[in-house]
Amino acid sequence: MANAKISDDAVFIPETTNVRLIDGLAGYKGSDNAKITGDFLVQSVINGSGSGVDKRVTYYAASGGNVELAGSDGFTWSDDTTNTLSLGLPGNFAGNLIINSNHLAGTDPGTLTFSSKDGDNFQIYAGNTISAQTWILPGSLPSNGEVIKAAVTGTDVSLFWDKDENVTYDLGTNTQVGFGEVKLVGSDGTTDLLSLTGTGTVSVSSDAAGAITINGAAGSASAFTTLTAADVIDWDYATDGPNIKVTLGAGLENVLTVDTIGEFPDGSEGWMILDPSASVDYRLPDEDYGSAVGLKSVITSGNVSLDGTNPVLFHYTYDGTQFWWTKFVNMIEPANYPPSVNFDSSSLIFYHDPAVFNQATTGVVGPGDTVENMVGSALIGDLVTGSTVTSQNYYPKGNAEPFSAGAAFYSFGNTANRITRNVNIAVPISTEVTWSGYIQGPYNLGSSFQTLFDFDGGTDYDQQLYIDNGEFNVYQKGTFNYPVLDDYTATGGADLSNAWLFVSLMNTPSTGPTTNDGTVRIAVGCQASLDAAVAAGGATNWDYDGTGNTVAVDANGLYFESITNLDLDEFNFENFVLGNGRNGALNEGGIFHYGLFGIFNTVISDVVIAANWTSTRDTYGIT
Repeated sequence: MANAKISDDAVFIPETTNVRLIDGLAGYKGSDNAKITGDFLVQSVINGSGSGVDKRVTYYAASGGNVELAGSDGFTWSDDTTNTLSLGLPGNFAGNLIINSNHLAGTDPGTLTFSSKDGDNFQIYAGNTISAQTWILPGSLPSNGEVIKAAVTGTDVSLFWDKDENVTYDLGTNTQVGFGEVKLVGSDGTTDLLSLTGTGTVSVSSDAAGAITINGAAGSASAFTTLTAADVIDWDYATDGPNIKVTLGAGLENVLTVDTIGEFPDGSEGWMILDPSASVDYRLPDEDYGSAVGLKSVITSGNVSLDGTNPVLFHYTYDGTQFWWTKFVNMIEPANYPPSVNFDSSSLIFYHDPAVFNQATTGVVGPGDTVENMVGSALIGDLVTGSTVTSQNYYPKGNAEPFSAGAAFYSFGNTANRITRNVNIAVPISTEVTWSGYIQGPYNLGSSFQTLFDFDGGTDYDQQLYIDNGEFNVYQKGTFNYPVLDDYTATGGADLSNAWLFVSLMNTPSTGPTTNDGTVRIAVGCQASLDAAVAAGGATNWDYDGTGNTVAVDANGLYFESITNLDLDEFNFENFVLGNGRNGALNEGGIFHYGLFGIFNTVISDVVIAANWTSTRDTYGIT
């Protein structure tokens, strides 16, 4: 029938206790019958007519700890009145309330109150239990999905729209002389300022166009200012900066002065280069030499020596009253990198290349200067120049000395000179030992006993290698048959008086004090003997004087010879002397040149000797 009417309540049996789940039921309004859903029935009951000021909405969806009003019917605000939403939430609810604006209407939100199923004890977000639920809304309604949060002051809770979650900014600048600001204009109506400031020599400014300028010294360090040499050189921090360079003037005192204590900022640091090529006279800033009262300079180890004529670099830190200086000497060209150890390292207890000597220019060495042991062995340690250095000159790498090939070397120049230890070796070393090194003339062919080296075991002259009238000689033990170190170029031969010679002497002492079974073996090589072996394609008889006089050399151009059955009863040595004997006899010193040399605490093989020769000969132009 068209119009059905329920006449007996017992006929109707609900399918469920949840009326929202009923698919359809009959309803009556006026003269019309209609089929409605259970959900619509609930909304009709809640949103039905009331006081006109109490509008209720209970249809919501939960999302985590939040509540979102999601009903299809709008909730109309009554202007300038109290509007109540009964959400049916528990009193301890602490989530967010999310409102879609299509569910709200009205031009003046007025006042919104909440009620809960638990009565007056209602919590929203702030975590405070409140006795009154009155929220004064802002003058505009929220956008879709915006979150309502509670701001609590005492017992009053005000709702606000949470608009600061995603604030956007427009970028601008403020124009101020000598100052720069970045202005951030926020979408929330606030303006934030980001200030840019400089320190030291850096300044910041901005202009109306939005350009920010940062001014300061280029790079990470200040440039060097060249100051003119004078008796008194005024160093002004504001004008000259932290770094200066001074070429010391000949005949001038070159006293650096700073006029006031506060002229250099406390904590400042910098560099100074002094060029001592014309003079080594200078003074650091100090009240004792005309600087401000109370100003002092201190330097590492108290050593102000410039040690040569190459530029010297200083670094300083200033603490408000005192300069703390560190000195870096001998600023020389990178071509003078320290050489490598190029001898076989097995049993090598001493190795020295003159290129590492701490002197940058050609000239007389100082007494007691260190001759470094580059292998660091404690058996011998470092050697030193002698106490007498008459005409003992040093030639650094790259020198133009004839026949030097630009190699570094020592020129003894006088029979009083030597290189030795300043004290004896604590634990004596066996004289089963090898010395290998490079020598070059001039040799005094009219003189006997020019000492090449001496393994000093406490006995004068014993087991000491000489050049005796130009021939290699072991004192009172024998003379080797290597050619006299003379100039044979007039007859088409070699100039052995000026050639760099590689010499190795292997010493094997006797087995006992009364046995004559000691051996001394020598090896000698030079450019001319190497050329002869190369020309012959291997071992050959080298015509050293161009007239048919020969000595045998191997494929490397090395001459080998042994003297055997010797009484070598100096079994240990406790010092080592280069260029002179242990007793320092002035008429037995060598006047020739010494290049690199090494000491082995064993008798090395011919194979190792050849390898050492091959790996070092190009240092002296032997190719």
